[in-house]
Amino acid sequence: MTLVDTATVWASAGALIGGTVVWLAFVYERKKSRESLHRGVGNLIVGLEAELDLLRGWATGGESGLGYPLHGDEEESRLYYWNAEPGWRQPQRFILPVPFPTIEGLVTSRYASHLREIIPSFVNLSFAVRALFKIHEEYRQFVLSQSSIFAEVVTLINENQGKKLNAEIGAIKGGHQFLRQVFEYNHQMHVHRIGTPESDPGCLFPAYARARLAFDKFSRRWKKPSEPLAYAVGHLIAALFFLAGALLIGLWFVAAITPGIEPGSREIIFSWPWK
Repeated sequence: MTLVDTATVWASAGALIGGTVVWLAFVYERKKSRESLHRGVGNLIVGLEAELDLLRGWATGGESGLGYPLHGDEEESRLYYWNAEPGWRQPQRFILPVPFPTIEGLVTSRYASHLREIIPSFVNLSFAVRALFKIHEEYRQFVLSQSSIFAEVVTLINENQGKKLNAEIGAIKGGHQFLRQVFEYNHQMHVHRIGTPESDPGCLFPAYARARLAFDKFSRRWKKPSEPLAYAVGHLIAALFFLAGALLIGLWFVAAITPGIEPGSREIIFSWPWK
């Protein structure tokens, strides 16, 4: 038989069971953290996919999907596109530079550390988009700064759809020079800022292709973070702590009803009745 103080029994049992409660609270918080991470990264994946889909039309060369290669040298390329892309000489054609908040904010996202494998390609894509929008803004400012010529040329084009207007454009003071500059801006945007898959990495087409490839690979492999295997050891120890605490309390009650213990005594004799 062992003489044990009642307070010591309850303090020990409380510490053992309390340790189990603390462990369960820790596991619950970590589970909530993993769920929050899964939702956060999942939302980023949805946002990135939507913005990549929106970029596809600009980045892959429109309906052809082949981009805009440089045909020969610069002069040969200008001559080719002058004939092949008459729309590049229409000053009323603008793109809407919509924002891409998910792509642009990826680096500063709270989940950036979990997206390390795709961040470099998306940083490059963000740069390519900004470069395209920058030259487009210069183009737009140029067109709008020539408001009188712009209005006359656009009116003439709209009233004579599908017709050759070389003489009519020439009758507008500065008309030919204005349209040549409009074409130059469009050639720069399409050939040198969008390009083809083989273009400079800073061009939109190759930047988009790399970002899309990295994104598809990441999104296929991303799954909800699972509970670490080491937690199994923690669960086992917590269960043993709880059982040990419960056993102490059970022994205390057994000893409390054992004959020979004075009522109100602060010391309990632990005995094993079955011996």
